[in-house]
Amino acid sequence: MIARALPLALALVALAPAARAQSSAAESPWSATIEVGPRWNHDVSYTAFRNGTAAPAAAGLAFGRDLAHLGPWLTLGFEVGWTNEGTQTRVRDDFATSLITNRLQGGLLARFELSRFITPYVRVVAGAAHLAATVDGTSGSSLSGDAWAPQGSAGAGVMFTSGRWFRGLGWARGKLALGIEGGYQYTLPTRLDVAVPVPQDEAAAADRLPHQAVSLGTLNASAAYLRVTFNLRF
Repeated sequence: MIARALPLALALVALAPAARAQSSAAESPWSATIEVGPRWNHDVSYTAFRNGTAAPAAAGLAFGRDLAHLGPWLTLGFEVGWTNEGTQTRVRDDFATSLITNRLQGGLLARFELSRFITPYVRVVAGAAHLAATVDGTSGSSLSGDAWAPQGSAGAGVMFTSGRWFRGLGWARGKLALGIEGGYQYTLPTRLDVAVPVPQDEAAAADRLPHQAVSLGTLNASAAYLRVTFNLRF
């Protein structure tokens, strides 16, 4: 009898950490995230807006929720987010250029609940990038323009989750987590055209002479990235 029961007991002991990990994930299905991290844009077209070789930093917000627990250790969730990054430089000492990029995206995140405190994951998202460029001349003249571009990214990382620090405050679902993720963000190369900004005054806008946009060429805003996240799970 003991010989028959021993294999079952060993199997239950082996599954216990995974079961606890799933229970930990299920009790805090929502997440709010602040993220920061550098972007390494490799295309030469980006040097017209970047100062030197320094990697521009991005910051953003994201919100997510678990969708399903696929077995004792795999959790599938979704995430929607926004990031912002800005760069500027001078071209030939005659023009000051700047580029502001806002990215809106959403996608899936698969977490591997190896333990209550350490969670590797993979993340795949898609969305659009809004590129806003400005060129200022030494004479005070200014040109500006913007464009939208489809984008997608894939990355992998790990989250380090706190214990139940908020339980004593009556908030059993509250947890903190620190995440580190690396990946690649592909943005479809996009043509950027700039022109003299339209005056805000309607009469001045109606009286101004016709103007023609100037093409800055095609910008490739794809980049490798490092994403450091500060998460609140609840």
